[in-house]
Amino acid sequence: MQRTMLKAKLHRVHVTHSELHYEGSCAIDEDLLDAADIREYQQIDIYNVTNGERFTTYAIRAQRGSGVISVNGAAAHKANPGDILIIATYAMYTELELQKFHPQLVYVDGHNRIIAQRDKISVQAAYSGDLSHGVNQTTASSAFHYDCYLSEHCQFRSDFTGD
Repeated sequence: MQRTMLKAKLHRVHVTHSELHYEGSCAIDEDLLDAADIREYQQIDIYNVTNGERFTTYAIRAQRGSGVISVNGAAAHKANPGDILIIATYAMYTELELQKFHPQLVYVDGHNRIIAQRDKISVQAAYSGDLSHGVNQTTASSAFHYDCYLSEHCQFRSDFTGD
């Protein structure tokens, strides 16, 4: 039996360009491609944290060290400059391969520069606060950021002003 598993993730990258009339794809800074072991023309899934859109395209190289994340072609309708994305790849693994499996997780700052690399996601702590202060669940979920990048335990913080 094989299982489809998360192979790599670029977490909370910021869209720098959106090029509707460029040939389809998503151009990604080569430093980020290397860190996540994403190959040029490899299928990628993109989750737009800003607007909730989810779509599939393929990766192409952007200049190394540029911080470029450019969503191109028809996908440009689904992401705008400044949007926050999660870019993921998946792969099939046998049960034997899963014994040594670890995803490649890459975390960036607001300029798409690598700030951390990990091979596991911390266990999400339960949130015991009251989310009923006139904020609907969708808004509350998008307003709470998880500070899991550099620590073993997620801490919730209310931050309505940005990431």
